[in-house]
Amino acid sequence: MSDPREIVSSFLEAELGRADASAIIKIELVYQPIGDYRREVLRTWHVSDARDEYAFKGTNPAHRDRLAGTILELAEQRADTEGGGGRKQFRIVLHPGQGDRITSAFAILPSYGGQDAELAREDIQPTPTGVLSQVMAQNHDLHKMGMKQTQAVQSLLAGAATLMQALSKGQAEQNQRMWDRIRDLEEQRAGSIKLLEDAKTLEHERMLEAKVVEASEARKDDAIEVLKDIGKAFAGSIGKSKLEVVKEENLDELPVKDLILRFMGSLSSEQRNELIAGLPMDLKMGLAEIPKLANAGDEDKLFAFLAEFFAKLGEDQAAVDLIESALTGRQRKVFDAIYERVRQRAAKAVNS
Repeated sequence: MSDPREIVSSFLEAELGRADASAIIKIELVYQPIGDYRREVLRTWHVSDARDEYAFKGTNPAHRDRLAGTILELAEQRADTEGGGGRKQFRIVLHPGQGDRITSAFAILPSYGGQDAELAREDIQPTPTGVLSQVMAQNHDLHKMGMKQTQAVQSLLAGAATLMQALSKGQAEQNQRMWDRIRDLEEQRAGSIKLLEDAKTLEHERMLEAKVVEASEARKDDAIEVLKDIGKAFAGSIGKSKLEVVKEENLDELPVKDLILRFMGSLSSEQRNELIAGLPMDLKMGLAEIPKLANAGDEDKLFAFLAEFFAKLGEDQAAVDLIESALTGRQRKVFDAIYERVRQRAAKAVNS
């Protein structure tokens, strides 16, 4: 089943009929580009809102069809706004009263190729023959646009690699020794490290460290040192900054160093604990290292490290979801501004 309307209708028909504690209480329409950490909520429906009451009556075909039509219309409008080649990926996220959230993904192809939206729609005949003719005429252009987009992504990755090579030899060797030490410990104590990542508080981490010590006296000193260094580096580096009031219109005017220090300083102790417990080891260490590089004042090293951090983050969807759920709206805007600044720096390096 590849037709978006069939995908959406079948998904809603199967899931909205839930009752009791598992009944759906919120629906989100999310635009989530493939290979990108962004997650843009286009529309939210709440069961507590009388205006959205029809959306949750899954047994009523008319209500279900109306909701499906609204979802597809919003997705098509967003796909047209994004433009470019290739299908745009969207997700429907259902939140039950109890239990895990339920998702379904579908893709929408933009209806025009870079033209003005209103003018492009005037050229499309509202008949099956007219729509088919337009799609056939645009197939060749869409293929070339998709190739250009692929080349642009490859260029961005090449620029990130070039920035990483700018690190000094001494710093690179020090980082390598650190990663080798952590990798050896992870391989030997995979079970204990997995429990550590699932812990929700620093107190749980200390309890798990004790279990690691009891499990192997031979690695006792190394395990304690590594785990303590991670916690101190992360909590200490982000605890020194103070978040000032940042207006949204001023984000583009701030240096990336100030954006980083404001973001780190805005994290509460609960947010820090959640990130330390849930992120994988390399991303956890990366968050602890970023504010140190920002304070050091070496911009090349800072951007190189940020490029590597965001590349790793983009490969781990679970880590993206954790950061998305842990941050507030203001914090997400500052985090997105840091990512955009790194992306622009990489693109500039490639073009030069």
